[in-house]
Amino acid sequence: MTKPLRQRVFTYITRHDQLLLLAYVDGSYTVPQLPGGTVKLGEQPADAALREAQEETGLTQLQLVKCLGHFERDLTDIGRDERIEAWFFHLHTVEATPARWRHFECDSSEGLGPIEFELSWQPLTAIARLGAIDQTMSAQLYASLREQGVPLEA
Repeated sequence: MTKPLRQRVFTYITRHDQLLLLAYVDGSYTVPQLPGGTVKLGEQPADAALREAQEETGLTQLQLVKCLGHFERDLTDIGRDERIEAWFFHLHTVEATPARWRHFECDSSEGLGPIEFELSWQPLTAIARLGAIDQTMSAQLYASLREQGVPLEA
């Protein structure tokens, strides 16, 4: 039997030389996460990336820099009986925010009700602390940042 295929987007949101990470306030995930989520039926992945990023962060001044890549993967090895088709996007903002804030996502694709996130700007080197899937396109993100003229540590 073929496992269900879910289309997902992951967003690397940058501001200057910082990366926006989120944590679940309820502690349901122990490592920092990238904002992202499920692509709705008929929705283009780039549109889903912007929508999910806004829903999970509350940011309204997001700009799509580029699609960093895409793949399909079976998630059995992490205990999920599904496959995902995943797109990774580099988004950028210059929106003024605190260094750390909380935000509720009210429209969870899993139908869990409001989910509270704690968001924080971290140095780009924080990518090393992300989970395996979230780290997948880190080399492509660094290349995109260099193309944008963002100074990076050697």
